[in-house]
Amino acid sequence: MWTLLRYEPAGAGTVAPRMGLGIVNVGMNGGLRDDGGHLRAAYGFTAGDVALIRPDGYIGALASADAGLEEYIERFM
Repeated sequence: MWTLLRYEPAGAGTVAPRMGLGIVNVGMNGGLRDDGGHLRAAYGFTAGDVALIRPDGYIGALASADAGLEEYIERFM
């Protein structure tokens, strides 16, 4: 399963949920919290950044927003 991590997202995002793609919001009000700032420190995330994690656990893409990921997801998923 692919996973889209959305770090402190401001809104709903542009990537639509679909079979085989889990969307996880990271932040104080998200499904996953980064209380120690470890994810932010490791990847240099700021609010709105996203990471697309492939099924094998490797990062498929890092972006400042999920707007440009739709084509990538369609191509490789």
